[in-house]
Amino acid sequence: MEKDFEIFLNKKFEKIKLIRQTEKGEVWLANDLSGNFVIFKQINFVGLPYKILKNNPHELWAKIFFCVEDDDKTFVVEEFFSGENLSAKNLTESQAKNFILQLCDGLKILHNLGIVHRDIKPSNLIQQGDKIKLIDFDAARIFSADKSEDTNFLGTKGYAAPEQFGYSQTDARSDIFSLGKTFQKLLGKNLRGDLKKILQKCTELDPANRFQNVDELKFALLQKKSAPYKKNITATLILSAIFIFLFQSQTVEESNVTLHPVDATKSVEKENLSPRSRGEENKNFKFPEIKIPEAPQKNIEVPEKISETPQENIVEKIPEKNYKNYVKVSYFWNGGRVNSWVDKFDYDVTNAAWGVEVNDLNNFQKVGDSFKFPAWKIGVKVENFTANNFLPQIEIIFDDDGRIEKKNLPTSAVGVGAEKDFFIDLSQFKITNPRAAGKNFMSKHNFKIKVTGTGAKIRGTVMTFDFVFRL
Repeated sequence: MEKDFEIFLNKKFEKIKLIRQTEKGEVWLANDLSGNFVIFKQINFVGLPYKILKNNPHELWAKIFFCVEDDDKTFVVEEFFSGENLSAKNLTESQAKNFILQLCDGLKILHNLGIVHRDIKPSNLIQQGDKIKLIDFDAARIFSADKSEDTNFLGTKGYAAPEQFGYSQTDARSDIFSLGKTFQKLLGKNLRGDLKKILQKCTELDPANRFQNVDELKFALLQKKSAPYKKNITATLILSAIFIFLFQSQTVEESNVTLHPVDATKSVEKENLSPRSRGEENKNFKFPEIKIPEAPQKNIEVPEKISETPQENIVEKIPEKNYKNYVKVSYFWNGGRVNSWVDKFDYDVTNAAWGVEVNDLNNFQKVGDSFKFPAWKIGVKVENFTANNFLPQIEIIFDDDGRIEKKNLPTSAVGVGAEKDFFIDLSQFKITNPRAAGKNFMSKHNFKIKVTGTGAKIRGTVMTFDFVFRL
């Protein structure tokens, strides 16, 4: 007998074509009532993290529209990702680094939720221009500290870590192993130099010898990228100086030559974390505008053959959000907006975090046995889209490697339709132990910012700024 949720699914979604059918279940390309493509899954086991993914959306993985478990089956309806998977790709070093950094940012959120993907491989990575998407969480599991090994041995031979086959319990390091194997294959002959050494560390057989988390992997990648950037900056400044000198020495009439500033978007990491501001340093830099194609319409013709991962060049348009009757909170690090991806969701996203790596204490002032933060700024923008004045309450919770310090930031009311910026000066906080135990002298310190207030719903109530000290 057909159950209520099956009747609901059959009314709301129309199956178009069977993409894959195995002993694990079925995957269908389907249409919703608006004619948009979705992925419909019937998985022949339960205990998967799709409900957690539904409640914690991220740009790396698909939006989950519907998820229900029934007896020994899981039914999922998720966002359809257009684009090609990487199974037949040969990446350059630059492409690989770009994709790995995106995966690090998304996997950090995933691992903080206690989820291990366990099946990172080329066919589960979808390329959309210079963006990467991670699909197929059917092998994923939720980490449990009281288990010594996995119950189900799932994964793909050649990419799965040794512990996935019963040697021990999988954790974040298992995904790092699979990521390393994946990009070793995708780079092929282009695998060399520092990136080769980094991926070799990812794929160590003993998990203890790998990067212990994606923060460490990201830090290693960014360290290697900083040197050539500085060299390019120096060369550019020298050439610019020569050009200006020669240009000014000419007696002929001026020509229509325009000097362009160095593109700030190419600098991913600054060695000493010099603070960025909204002042003179950034005013000339222009960031590229990203345009997203419109969503597929109902009359789009479905190709006769669909491979394991749909290849249609269709990207769902992110709808504009109407924040009427809401207060919106945005966060900034030294003048630059962080985690703008939360804007695409029309509800409060509470799992957002921003990481900052520190590799020296040159900008820190020593005070006794402690070190005082530089005058770095965390900005909190409050926009009032309600019909009443709104008085925000901003709480700062500083975790100094286990020592908790709480402060309230002075605020004032934000008028109807207005916005206000509030700034947290980090120089008021001290670090008591930046060289915590561990062979790499690595310690973590973070600021959790909480925004509350009465009389309005708030979006952006929580943001965490993680500081990782590697000295």
